[in-house]
Amino acid sequence: MELELIAVGDNLIHKEIFKSVRDSEGDYDFNPLYDPVRDAIQAADIRIVNQETVFTDKASEYSSFPIFATPVFVADSLVKAGFNVVTHASNHAFDKKRRGLEVTWDYWKTHYPEIGVVGISGSREESNKVYIIERNGFKVAILNYTEKLNGHFVPPKDRFRIARLRKSEKRRIQERIAEARALADIVVVCPHWGCEYLYEPIRSQREWAAFFAQCGVDLVIGTHPHVVQPMETVTRADGKPMLVYYSLGNFISCQVKAGTALGGFAHVVFEKDEQGVRLKEYGLKPLITHADEGFRNFRTYFLRDYTEALAGENQIFKTVSRLRGIEMSKASQERLFQDIISYKAQAYNEYKTPHDVTMANIKSVFNFLIGKNIKK
Repeated sequence: MELELIAVGDNLIHKEIFKSVRDSEGDYDFNPLYDPVRDAIQAADIRIVNQETVFTDKASEYSSFPIFATPVFVADSLVKAGFNVVTHASNHAFDKKRRGLEVTWDYWKTHYPEIGVVGISGSREESNKVYIIERNGFKVAILNYTEKLNGHFVPPKDRFRIARLRKSEKRRIQERIAEARALADIVVVCPHWGCEYLYEPIRSQREWAAFFAQCGVDLVIGTHPHVVQPMETVTRADGKPMLVYYSLGNFISCQVKAGTALGGFAHVVFEKDEQGVRLKEYGLKPLITHADEGFRNFRTYFLRDYTEALAGENQIFKTVSRLRGIEMSKASQERLFQDIISYKAQAYNEYKTPHDVTMANIKSVFNFLIGKNIKK
């Protein structure tokens, strides 16, 4: 028996995206965003997406960077695209406090109870459950945690709502993984971790990866940096490999920083026989976010299907080139992807350390507050 799993990175809906899909009658249709990759998503057994932001059901509350509130209609389009597991524990999970989490949880459970929603919970009882999805004779446990909440204070009574990746929670995380290990054939952990805009994992990511390997995890799928990072295998205590995707970058966004238009499509196959479950094959395919002039008609493409003609029309590429003096083309993105997965990209990243990123983010928020920002 075989099980095929795919995963993509951050579904990050900036205002340019939700404005671009609004029609003359005020309705929103996000379905076209994912059309170019829909068939590949639906071909797999387990299909995971990181929904970076919480939802709102009020048009007056729709917002973008730095505090996100995304139209609930995005959920409809993710389901139609084929995703059956959605990770929600991210640094933006508490952007809209308790209400944002309640609206998000309730929308999923009311409209799509069959979809696995992990990383957030609607009750203490739910927060203590291990999510397991069954396909093709496999039981797969999927856990999701976030390191950061962008400085938001979460009242003690609401802390069950978001699964946190913190050293103080290590024992609890270890116990949860052990429970998942006892219930499932495959254990997947999806950490929202690391440092934004760095093409390589930082020390804390490697430390957590080693911890997950010690706990017997089979697959780690990382998000948060908004750029792709390498993948590798880590040997567990039992000698089996644990596959780690340190970051899948953005699935779709309107970020205009170096590397943020490039995403990763993870593809993993497990096999099972009388001797147990094994990792059979895996890979990572590059994705690209496209936007027409005026930031219209956003789409996510496989880079292999993208053309230089489309690249020449990509408003994101044009903006990055103008603001940052970086060549943006299909060929440049192919080179960047190869350099990332071979640990060669960090040398020309505009950010060299987490401190550089922190200072740039502070500047970005300041510029936003005084009205100078174009995009995040």
